[in-house]
Amino acid sequence: VPSYTANYAPPEVMTGKSIGPESDIFEAGALLYEMLTGTLPPNASARMFENPEAARWQPDGVAEPWRSLVTSALHLEPEK
Repeated sequence: VPSYTANYAPPEVMTGKSIGPESDIFEAGALLYEMLTGTLPPNASARMFENPEAARWQPDGVAEPWRSLVTSALHLEPEK
């Protein structure tokens, strides 16, 4: 069973699916968002299953180019 911190973990880690570089990109995106704002984005589990509003989460209050970078890193679909 892989060990992970839920606030930074991508969906594929939380569900035990295959992981790869995209998993690291998701984790780095969560960390970058936290560094830019002082808060964590909603975790992947909340965005996927618990809160429909959280599924549409966007990094509001983050200026470009950081906003686009965080948005692309935190996709819930690893192939994106």
